[in-house]
Amino acid sequence: MRAIRGAICAHANTRPDIYEATQFLLSEIVARNELASEDVVAAFFTMTADLNADFPAYAAREMGWTDVAMLGAQESLVPGGPQRAIRVLLMAEGEGPVRSVYLGRATRMRPDLAEPGDADKWDPEDADRKPTPSGDLGHLRVIGLGLIGGSLAAAARASGLFSEVSGSDRDPEVVATALGLGLVDSASVIMEAGLERADIVVLAVPVLQIIDVMGLVGPYLKDGCIVTDVGSTKRQVVDAMERLPDSVRAVAGHPMTGRTASGAASSTPDVFRGAKWALVGTSSSDDRAVETIEALVRCVGAEPVHMSAEEHDEMVALTSHLPALMAIELVQLAATPGVTARTELLFGPGFVSASRLAAGDPTMTTEMLATNADKLRPLARELAERLIDAADSSADRAELAKRVVQARALRTSLLESAPR
Repeated sequence: MRAIRGAICAHANTRPDIYEATQFLLSEIVARNELASEDVVAAFFTMTADLNADFPAYAAREMGWTDVAMLGAQESLVPGGPQRAIRVLLMAEGEGPVRSVYLGRATRMRPDLAEPGDADKWDPEDADRKPTPSGDLGHLRVIGLGLIGGSLAAAARASGLFSEVSGSDRDPEVVATALGLGLVDSASVIMEAGLERADIVVLAVPVLQIIDVMGLVGPYLKDGCIVTDVGSTKRQVVDAMERLPDSVRAVAGHPMTGRTASGAASSTPDVFRGAKWALVGTSSSDDRAVETIEALVRCVGAEPVHMSAEEHDEMVALTSHLPALMAIELVQLAATPGVTARTELLFGPGFVSASRLAAGDPTMTTEMLATNADKLRPLARELAERLIDAADSSADRAELAKRVVQARALRTSLLESAPR
């Protein structure tokens, strides 16, 4: 009996990509070890948590491995570990030397077992998506090293697709934390320091600061530099991007993820895994710029979704901003004298989960709501009317039950169809 190891990284978190990567890896293992289908007794697969679109075992069965015992599991989330990785351990009958197979970026896991040329045999990004022939996206600069900026820097650095990941933050303690945690290769409190060397600049500060910073960084950016952002509203950001120098390319962005914890110390490279990342084009968004930012998004484990600034702001007003406003006002109501008649209120999980967004970063939340007030206002008024109607009819048990049952079914349907 022989134990044969292998690993590969899928292009993206989709069923076709997982199937393609799995079947390519298994075919290489079979060919190099001269295995017949009946020789394979068992296969144990693992995948990193950013892959969940399907099971690699299904891909193996489509290759004819119908009589092979197979099992799958999830790899631990280790900072700096490989993105979209599929590993396999095959148990096969026979004797002789074992040739393990590590392909593409997966060769970094076990360079001692990888064979010459294996790093180039399977590329982690499709050739049509790759912005540069070598896969090197150059020098990434992240301005703002809080939770999102620090996590983005850490994930990008772990991907190995950048020659350098640098950062800046006006808070010296944040800079020291980012350097101490290894989130970046270098960092400074001076935003302009080394900015002229950057190939990609990510503005990871609150929305109104993004607009201000855009006007400051423009003169320092080299020709062809690509600017993007992670702001939670897009119309004002896109307008500011249109004022960048003509030699600069810009693609606005917004990762649909986050945590109530803030600061560099809370940064983690897995925060983007499986998240959708809205991308909004500008007049300077040429094909190279779009492909490069798509590659950045994918290398941190997220999936790019293209839309207009107007569409984005309308969507997030309902799915992000209205829930935040509800949480804020719920907490205010709970703390109102007369409402809080006793200090030992029964704060159950309903209150905790419903009020979670009130614990977010105050500056970010304020600017998020303020820059999308025109989209938020009519939704808030409609929700207020619905709450009043629901409260007025709550004494009608039949009507209340109808609303509750309907809402439960609708929630399930909405979340199952929503992009993750």
